[in-house]
Order: sequence, then C-alpha cells, then structure tokens
Amino acid sequence: MQQATPQQQSWLLDGGSLTRRLIRLCGSEFNVQLLGEGRNRPHLDEASALSIRWGEQARVREVYLCAGSIPLVYARTVIPFSTLQGAARRLAHLGGRPLGALLFSSKGMRRAGIQVSRLSGSLLQHDLSDEPVWGRRSVFYLADKPLMVSEYFLPSLFGLLEGASVSGGS
Repeated sequence: MQQATPQQQSWLLDGGSLTRRLIRLCGSEFNVQLLGEGRNRPHLDEASALSIRWGEQARVREVYLCAGSIPLVYARTVIPFSTLQGAARRLAHLGGRPLGALLFSSKGMRRAGIQVSRLSGSLLQHDLSDEPVWGRRSVFYLADKPLMVSEYFLPSLFGLLEGASVSGGS
C-alpha cells in the first residue's frame, strides 16, 4: 500500500480537534453539511469496536466538513443509544453543528488510539471520486461511554493546502 505523504500523515495522526484545525485553515468559510442523521445499523467493524451486538441500531450521523461549498472531509459518527444519556443527549441532534467542538470541550473526554486506512473514494457512501482517500477513526469516550468517529480526508483538502501554500502542521 502506498505510504501517506508527510502532509497527509500530519492530518491523519493529529490527536487534536479536526474542527479547530479546519477552522484555522478555512476561517469563516468552514461549515458542516449534514448528509444524514438518525437511527441506523452500524457496519460490523463499527459495532465490534463499540462493543454492541451486530444488527443493533445506533445513532449514525454523516457530514461533510467544508470550506464554503467544497467538501474537504467526509465524517461518519456512530453513537450507541446507551451513550446518549445524561449530558451526552445533546449529541443526538447536532444537525449542522460540528461534533469536534463539543467533544474537545467536554471535561473527561478521552480518545482511544487512531486507526488509519486508505480506501477507494467510491467505497464511501457519499463518494466524490474514485480516487483513493486516507481516513482515520477513533473511539471517543464521554463519561466512559463510547462513540466512534471516522474521518476521510478528500483530495480537495490537500489540493486546498497545496494551492493556498498552507502548512499541514499543527
């Protein structure tokens, strides 16, 4: 498999808030385009990572993180219903608000390791091209209850970085 470039690795392995990093890059052009949010079955690997039974439904949210009208990142969040209790209920209806801002401002939030993969863009449900994309996923814990966030960095992000001569570092 092809290695990620240093710039791609910088984005893939950054343990900080992706939302904050994209806002630094895009400024007021940053926005969240909601693709779908509701009750759905997680993929088998997602259910396994979240320790929920295969076939059990969860809250699934899919968005593009954009610069203006240009999607830069496709993100998918899977939240077991058992997580959506107490203060975490606010995660159930984020709409166009960024999840990262909420996660990284939550006291006691912790993140498990980052898993990185590369796959064909056509494998994403809301693909923009067949060009391979790098992605990452992590399980986050709020009050020791899990949720999974998967983020796929679209070619448009790296094109913007190259065109704008913006550093990929944090």
